[in-house]
Amino acid sequence: MSANGFGTNGGDVQPTRDARNAADFHARAPSIVQSNEAGIESLTAPQIARRGFMLASLGFLAACASSGSTGSVTSGASSSPSGLWLAGGELPPQRWAKPNTVIGHAPATKPATVTAADKPVAATGAIENGFTGKVIPRTRWTGRNPDLTEINPMLPVKYITVHHEGMEAFTATSSGDTIERLQRVWNGHDGRGFGDIGYHFVIDRSGRIWEGRSLRYQGAHVRAHNEGNIGVMCLGNFDEQSVSPAQRKALEHQLKVLATKYGVKRKSIRTHKEWNPTACPGKDLQRMMGPIRSKMA
Repeated sequence: MSANGFGTNGGDVQPTRDARNAADFHARAPSIVQSNEAGIESLTAPQIARRGFMLASLGFLAACASSGSTGSVTSGASSSPSGLWLAGGELPPQRWAKPNTVIGHAPATKPATVTAADKPVAATGAIENGFTGKVIPRTRWTGRNPDLTEINPMLPVKYITVHHEGMEAFTATSSGDTIERLQRVWNGHDGRGFGDIGYHFVIDRSGRIWEGRSLRYQGAHVRAHNEGNIGVMCLGNFDEQSVSPAQRKALEHQLKVLATKYGVKRKSIRTHKEWNPTACPGKDLQRMMGPIRSKMA
């Protein structure tokens, strides 16, 4: 799931704001662990909380990693996410949503704007079980707003890219367990400076479809190919488990809806590994993408 921005000029890939942010952030970030005469400094309560938070997200950070190559795809190749650790081997400090200042760069020249739809609202009613074809609003799983200083507006849609989540195998189907998992993914992306969850839609094990990042904003899910690219992620690790029947049904439905709405042809519906060298979306999901795409126009 490693992802940065996208920008080309005459075929040459240009570093984008997401990529520059990550490099700048890790170059500037101080160590969160300092030695003192006793060997380790005394930690404040916020420091302890922050370390626990980061450790809880480490499993996510190994998922869906891309080496960042934008040339030809090496099928089946994978790599670990880069840029997580500082030079001395320490974790970078956690950054929370909507900081007052931006680390390492100026705001975008064309910043996305917050509308009334971005403001969190209280969740009401029960979340239905199983596939319904409806998209569950993001306000049902998070009350946090995206950090718009880290996000670009969405450009006209040209592609849809399918991912797996890629942490340890996930089999839970309850809405509560799913929400906890979604928040864990969000935390991992926020810790890497993505400003929000990187995917636009997430499909859980029971076939529910959850709204991730608003389609008003460019995603952060395929390094160097995020512009005009909708990200759809299925919860689970499909190198270790199978896609559930309900999950496949929901994925086929959502891809058809998006492709029809935005005029995306089946050749432009891709998986993460068809863009970059990575294990994502896992062997089982990759294997079924051919039959799924064959049903598209």
